[in-house]
Amino acid sequence: MKKLLLLMMLAINGQAQGIFVRGQLMESTSPIPYATVALLKGDSLYKATFSTESGEFEFLDVIKGNYRLKVSAVGYKTSESALTVDNNLELGIIRLQTESAQLNEVNIVALKPPITQEPDRLTYDLQADPDSKSMSVLEMMRKVPYLSLDGEDNLLMKDGKDFRIFINGKPSAMVERNYKEVLRSMPASSIQKIEVITTPPAKYDAEGISGIINIITTRRVDSGYLGNVSVSTQFPVGGPYLGGNINYKRGRLGITALGGGSLYFNPNYQQSFYRKSQESILQQNGKREADNKNVYMGTEWSYEIDSLNLLTAQWNWNTSRSSAETFQESERLHSGIREEYYQLSNLNQGKGQGMDAGFNYQHISRKDKNRLLTLSYLYNAYDSENGNGVEVKERYNYHEKDYRQVNNQYAKEHTAQVDVVYPIRSLMLEGGIKGIYRENKSRFGYQSTKGLYDSLDNNYFNRQQIYGMYTSFRYNGKKWGLSGGFRLENTILYVDFESSDMQVNRNYFNLLPTLTVNRKWGKNGLAFNYLQRIQRPGIYQLNPFVDRSNPSVERTGNPDLDPSVMQEIGVKYTYTGKTFFHIGASFIDIRDMLFPVISYNNETGITRHSYDNVGQARLLPALTLNMSRNWTKRWQMGLNARFASASVKGNATSGEIRNKGYMFGSNVNSTYRTSQNWRWSATLGYNGPSINVQETRNGFIYSHVTLAKEVVKNKLNLSATLNNPFTRFRSNRVEGFGTDFVQITEQRNYYRNATISLSYKFGQLKESIKKNQRSIRNDDVKNGD
Repeated sequence: MKKLLLLMMLAINGQAQGIFVRGQLMESTSPIPYATVALLKGDSLYKATFSTESGEFEFLDVIKGNYRLKVSAVGYKTSESALTVDNNLELGIIRLQTESAQLNEVNIVALKPPITQEPDRLTYDLQADPDSKSMSVLEMMRKVPYLSLDGEDNLLMKDGKDFRIFINGKPSAMVERNYKEVLRSMPASSIQKIEVITTPPAKYDAEGISGIINIITTRRVDSGYLGNVSVSTQFPVGGPYLGGNINYKRGRLGITALGGGSLYFNPNYQQSFYRKSQESILQQNGKREADNKNVYMGTEWSYEIDSLNLLTAQWNWNTSRSSAETFQESERLHSGIREEYYQLSNLNQGKGQGMDAGFNYQHISRKDKNRLLTLSYLYNAYDSENGNGVEVKERYNYHEKDYRQVNNQYAKEHTAQVDVVYPIRSLMLEGGIKGIYRENKSRFGYQSTKGLYDSLDNNYFNRQQIYGMYTSFRYNGKKWGLSGGFRLENTILYVDFESSDMQVNRNYFNLLPTLTVNRKWGKNGLAFNYLQRIQRPGIYQLNPFVDRSNPSVERTGNPDLDPSVMQEIGVKYTYTGKTFFHIGASFIDIRDMLFPVISYNNETGITRHSYDNVGQARLLPALTLNMSRNWTKRWQMGLNARFASASVKGNATSGEIRNKGYMFGSNVNSTYRTSQNWRWSATLGYNGPSINVQETRNGFIYSHVTLAKEVVKNKLNLSATLNNPFTRFRSNRVEGFGTDFVQITEQRNYYRNATISLSYKFGQLKESIKKNQRSIRNDDVKNGD
């Protein structure tokens, strides 16, 4: 460790220790990260390293002599050249050629490992997984380490919902409001890879307790175009979806566009609710059917002013419509005697849309290509309208009138950011400032046959101003690596209620550190990390609108929420050889946790679900295990597993509540390719139960089998998938409790379904469109449940 610190001090002072050899790997005008760079002396390996995110590599303490420099990276031709080292050697830019121009002539048989591990993130290469040609992005998430889907297909990261989703490294309105429908309709064949950033550096916003999911689309073209289109249909649950992307580059101009849409149908499924409190029992049984229509599109433009200056712009949009019909019977008993009964029908209709637009300017120093200055701006807005018509029949001691409830939500934000990157030999320094202006609005009310209930009509307004600055460093040595930094954020909050004339003003600061130390030796890697992050509540948690679509079970937000603060200490070990092996362990502590809370009013007989900063959550330990191995050139297997011992405690309206248990899950997946280009793949997994302060959700088994055929080599693929062939229905069960009540919510959904997909790739693949190396990343708000 003393040697590491000494190297850092020498680097900062611009001094060299021994002879160094360094250079930068580029593809046209874009850097090539994570390539393997080796110095060979004769036929023996002398030194080896990996290129950084900016394509830079360096060898220190090189002995004078003759060597061969060998560079290899996935998708590029191996480069090999002779070197004579008698003094410090600056190789400058080394350009690699892609292998893609020969794709139509080469019969690719071997399966490449889909997982790569870095100290702060894990990357899953969808193009290396044949299942990507037949599945949606949402379905592929089950196979990505650290990610899973719950019983309602909600995405979880490290068993939590507190994360942000980026498209190509930037927030996008396409996934801001209703990510599930967009990812369900987005074909995985149009995606290059998924990054799971578990330890976000200081340059990222401090929000998002679990981390960041970055979806990177395919876009590698030069003076040509490359596209992909996929069409699928799923039944009896689901429906048709169409999606794809296209990339175009001519001269200095590059364009990337993606889009798609889906129709998703959920036929009649059963649902029930049971609650017991002292002598009172509420029992509800019913059925529900729903459908959702979703369309999304997005584009990015890149223009290279010259070799040092770059302009990029983005625009994304999505819209959706949903409808659902519910029928239920409700009966309340007291000491075994009926005291209330009614039959309810509810028609729910909703619509919404989101849009974002932004631009980035990047300047590269003429003296050092790794010195960057980036100016960025992003505008993001989305809105939703939701209405319920509630009609009650067969009443017994139930006197509420039929009504319609309306909730319209609007959100917009402006973000401006400046980033600077300044390398000093092996030490990379970064810094930046950022400002966010965010508005959330909601207008809600209830209407009966006599008109609008003025006492229940309200306008809610929430404004956040966030000012942040960060500084970070990254050192990459021969064996040791060190990165870290600090982020300082100031949040100014203003809340206003129109009807009550109530206003809230708050102002608070957060200083959040990150630190990662990693050690490499051969194919082995070990990393230690520490970080702190916060979670600000979003409009879904803040909105005081009371959803009374079920009169006996209300749902609402809490405008008085504070941010949560999380700290994590972890260690990770990775082996990268013929077998990829990764194991990680961490301790996570969350204070003022934003938990769903449940309260029961014995006088009204109503259960209310809301949110509150009720207490503390701990995961000790939280373990992850990932393995992948190519047993032959045609057969690959993988294993993902996670385990956590969770304990939570908090204060509900009825007193202190504690809950604890184990959360775990695993899956095994296998892929086999025949000599006739048929592909078989299968997955078998189990998602264990999950807990929070007042609820526990049951676990479930999932499986799928896929048969796919490459009809036209490297162009046309046809596939069929059978999901959960052994289980037609599955029950999602949530058990809730308080100090004076227990309740059970259960849904019985269709589980077995089939998918047929057709994917077509067109165009020529050569080089990559140039893009900014820094851009706006807003990862600071909790997603809605």
